[in-house]
Amino acid sequence: MTRSGQLIESVTDALGSKYPQSLSDVTIIPAQRVQDWSLRFTLFNGLVGIRMGVDSVESTYKNLGTDTDIDLAVAVESTVYALLKSHSPDLVYTSEKLSGHIDFDVVGGVMERNSYFSRVDYPGRSDKHQFASFRVVYPSPKADLSAVCEIAPMYNMQDKLFVAFDIDLTKLQLQQFDQKAQLAMELLGETLSSVGLEP
Repeated sequence: MTRSGQLIESVTDALGSKYPQSLSDVTIIPAQRVQDWSLRFTLFNGLVGIRMGVDSVESTYKNLGTDTDIDLAVAVESTVYALLKSHSPDLVYTSEKLSGHIDFDVVGGVMERNSYFSRVDYPGRSDKHQFASFRVVYPSPKADLSAVCEIAPMYNMQDKLFVAFDIDLTKLQLQQFDQKAQLAMELLGETLSSVGLEP
């Protein structure tokens, strides 16, 4: 069996032994070139998707609404992360990031949402128009990483904000994913607090 085949078998066995999975949850995704083909693992009725290619791994987690959901996502990702490390000990990540978005509830409805945009003050923000979205870049005081957040009103839901975030984990000198995820979540909380949003 090839090393790629061994990795696929290891991931399939590891995920299947911990989480409900059937043969239909493993899909081959073809491409024009064979080297661009990838394999997709689906868990929890499509709420978790893990796509593995020759030179990349991308995981998608939907509807993480509670701490339990987040803990489960971190556990799944940690399993895959550990398998990759054990399969290829010399593996070097050229890019590793945590991206997502939050539908942020605003207590007080549309009036409070508009008031928030008109009063929030952040260095580099020149336009305080009540409907103007803005971008926050927040460096971590603890580690070599920073968070980038885009905060915007949701026009179809007047009592919500849309918060998109991107946290680059590439430079973190940590071996375990759960440690990286913990630092990233703490940083996201600090970033939101810096612009008056309580996570």
